[in-house]
Amino acid sequence: MKAVDQSYMVASSVGINEPATGACPCRGLFFVGLAGAAYAHYSEVLSYTSFNLMATLWLFMYVLIGA
Repeated sequence: MKAVDQSYMVASSVGINEPATGACPCRGLFFVGLAGAAYAHYSEVLSYTSFNLMATLWLFMYVLIGA
């Protein structure tokens, strides 16, 4: 993805499939949406009290650190 971002022409010349690489974020968001739908079905209701500040901070740290 970094190679396509820097120069898509160079990336395609070394054999990186640019359209498939561009679809990676869409695939990730699809699975995040599925996980959210599954959680909503599991908990039967979602409200603003479903998530507290610590859960949000943990998720944010996981995204930043990648653990």
